[in-house]
Amino acid sequence: MKQLGDILVSQGLINTEQLDKALLEQRNVGHSLGRVLIDLGMLTEAQVVQALATQIGMRFVDLTEVTLDGAALSKVPGAVCRRHSAIPIGFENGRLVVAMSDPANVFAVDDIRSASGMTVVPVVATRT
Repeated sequence: MKQLGDILVSQGLINTEQLDKALLEQRNVGHSLGRVLIDLGMLTEAQVVQALATQIGMRFVDLTEVTLDGAALSKVPGAVCRRHSAIPIGFENGRLVVAMSDPANVFAVDDIRSASGMTVVPVVATRT
């Protein structure tokens, strides 16, 4: 799997000097590289999350550009959505598309599948 820093440099979002500075800061503060880049003002949360989606091979969805489907929203109780920082956004080939801050969390995906009674297609979204 390609490193997050390498992805960000290859996408032209940061240069190697910025990456080196962020990696040094990461060692000092113990936070994730993404968090450090955001805290240093080098990247936005959306840019980091989009790069993380690329890293894990998942689709990224910008929730500010999505029209939520009321039928999809009604498939999963609000408590389940809040527990997993997830929001059903629509349907795709008879499956429920769910934007999540951690789509790799198989327990969350399974919980949402159980609650909705549908196959779930997780996509990556920012937490905010």
